[in-house]
Amino acid sequence: MARRHASRLIPGLAFAAMAAAVLPASAAALPCQVPETDRHHVVRINLDGTSAKELVDVFNFDAAATPVTELMVCKSVNGALRRSSLRVVWGPSPGNRQSGLRAAWVGNLDRSDGRIEVAARNSITASAGENLVILRQSRTHGLTFSRLQTIEADTVTMARPSGRPAFVTAFVKATHSIDGKAHSERWTYRAARGRWVCSADCLGRPVAARAIAGRPARPAAAARPTINVSPSTARAGTTVRVYGTVPGCGRGGQVTLISRAFAHVHDFAGLPAVFATVGSRSAYSVHTRIPASRSAGRYSITGRCGGGNLGVIARLRVLAASTTRACGDVVVRFGPEASGGAHGIRATNVSCATARTVSRRCVAGRRTAGWSYRTVRGRYIITSGRRRITYIAVAGGGCL
Repeated sequence: MARRHASRLIPGLAFAAMAAAVLPASAAALPCQVPETDRHHVVRINLDGTSAKELVDVFNFDAAATPVTELMVCKSVNGALRRSSLRVVWGPSPGNRQSGLRAAWVGNLDRSDGRIEVAARNSITASAGENLVILRQSRTHGLTFSRLQTIEADTVTMARPSGRPAFVTAFVKATHSIDGKAHSERWTYRAARGRWVCSADCLGRPVAARAIAGRPARPAAAARPTINVSPSTARAGTTVRVYGTVPGCGRGGQVTLISRAFAHVHDFAGLPAVFATVGSRSAYSVHTRIPASRSAGRYSITGRCGGGNLGVIARLRVLAASTTRACGDVVVRFGPEASGGAHGIRATNVSCATARTVSRRCVAGRRTAGWSYRTVRGRYIITSGRRRITYIAVAGGGCL
């Protein structure tokens, strides 16, 4: 475990990491200090292959009471430490000020290609548990790091046996398990995969297969979970179906689907969520209505089952809600004693002025170019793309 130190604050220093950017080496003139930080885990380690060691600092930044875990690398320049890179590891946290960084490990954790890894253990919320975010040097002797993977459970910790790769223990409570039993998953490094994989007591993940005919055991292949949404483009105020499969989650288990596009009736870690029940062949399906007030844009849908993240994302494009308004009546006179009219005009995604003009022309027997016309139970329905006009024909006249 890395040792801790207290941070010295520099009033007025701009906090560059809020944009989750990594500062280039040309930014080395910045001091190796960041204000409003605590929970520092500091290691002096050789990253660039020179004789001098760099300082690696994993710390918590208190961003308006929403903790953010940060990673800073500093290099000695003319005898003084100067910042080489600064990036967000995880956050902002959906929890309170007590959430965020809990522990950190820095070193050649996988004992593989010589690159250095950083593992940060973060508390999410009491119900959501913890995660372990692992980063690796972007290149050998580099001063920047890239995200490798994230492991989530109720509690997650790392151990570093002497001379061997570090391993992870991810504990899942019985109340969060699809089989009603507690699991203490063991995640070990697999060089062929270039990452840590679950190898024992796995919940909803492949467990190492038994050895056959004296041959070494290999991990069992497992189908990946899926999340689909239909339609993939929907208007606010309409209903979509979210469905897929979750191999490893038993029948009757609950899938939590999370998206800012959903109505905030249910909640996961502060975000709107809907629930689906796993049926036969690990399939699930649920219908949910997109709130009419939801802003137009592109939204992601993620999922969880049995306390673990499904690791896949679906995309939903939301269009602005349709607007329907009442536009009154129009009357058209054909002569001193003859007239016709359109009663109860309703306009969707079109102005009342246009709706009344198109309706008046139809009553007078003339169609407007670009519009389609039909009647259903005495009501005229006139459409053009998303635009729609309806009314009840009164007395004479019409364009059908």
